[in-house]
Amino acid sequence: MTDNSLNGADDLHVSSLAGNCPQSGVQTSKVDKFIEPHMSALSDDHKSAVKKVLEDGKPTENSPTTVLLKTGESSRPEYTFTDDDIDLDEDKITLTRKNAVKYPAKKQLSSEEFVHAVVVDGEPIDKAKANGKEICSVEKNAIKAVSTEITAYDMSLPDNHPYAASLNALLAERDTLRDERKALKEEAAKKLGKKVEDLKPSDWDMTEYNSKNVAAVSGKIGELYADVHVQKEFPDFKRIHPEDIENAPSLSGNFDMVYQNDAGEIIIIEAKGAGGTTGTRNINGIDYEQGTTEYAANVTQSMASKRVSSNFSDEKNSAIRKEVYAARAIKFASQDDKSIRYLRVQTPIENDPSAVDSVKVSEYQIDKLKLKSILDNDI
Repeated sequence: MTDNSLNGADDLHVSSLAGNCPQSGVQTSKVDKFIEPHMSALSDDHKSAVKKVLEDGKPTENSPTTVLLKTGESSRPEYTFTDDDIDLDEDKITLTRKNAVKYPAKKQLSSEEFVHAVVVDGEPIDKAKANGKEICSVEKNAIKAVSTEITAYDMSLPDNHPYAASLNALLAERDTLRDERKALKEEAAKKLGKKVEDLKPSDWDMTEYNSKNVAAVSGKIGELYADVHVQKEFPDFKRIHPEDIENAPSLSGNFDMVYQNDAGEIIIIEAKGAGGTTGTRNINGIDYEQGTTEYAANVTQSMASKRVSSNFSDEKNSAIRKEVYAARAIKFASQDDKSIRYLRVQTPIENDPSAVDSVKVSEYQIDKLKLKSILDNDI
């Protein structure tokens, strides 16, 4: 599942003092590996902005890269990093603040947070500005998906359901994280003599706040309930990606789940937790919303193109093999005119305490002939 929020860090943005975004150049291989999983979902201007920040920030081959972060205050503090500060296995980058006095000297971001931070002032505006200079245009007018809402399905589970213990633990964890975030805000409000509703993100510890990742937990809850829905409504379908939904490594550029029955028919699932948003992919200069035929074809191509590596863990390589298998199953289904259903399963979560009663299901309307044509040429 794809969630493009910054887990509460809505005012944390990588920016640049450069002019209009130029074509990107060659970066160090480790930086490329770190940012690559999330680049395909960005518009061309957005990609150029990310590359530009990195190019401008590394004046010589062996020097640290410098980036500017907007953290809510009026100043634009500088942070630096080297290849040694990028942990590919843990998916994190450690940034060191220059002249740290008032603010934390270290800041950690995931690759998704780092890439999606290239949005000035947190708004999808057409003309992004930094210190009065345009840096790029971020296009947000994507080709929309067409979907039909099916219905809401009851999600009450017996205590002996295989996911019951995991879901109960995740719901409890979500409550804990929400309470801890609330406490951080209340503590900041008390210190500053402000009302909680008047606080700005810069008023509390963003690193600690972002570590309490409510969105990630909600997303996992959404994935599990989406799988439960398919088990209930389509019992003859078996999940072919991912193999282990509870412990699957987080990989970008894929569908949340893919199912197949003995007849070769396919069900594709986009699972959404509470607050889950719809992503886009830039294809030949045009943004296509999740749920469009072009988006589905592009994700299938992305999954089919992945390769195992001796540098990856056994778990990650196994997940990649499942993705490639699922992509080929989708292509074969399109070639043989088999049913391919593309569903969005949203799991609303009640608060205080967290609880789930039902899921809402919509079906994306995709053009099977167009899907077949695209996949015949590229897979």
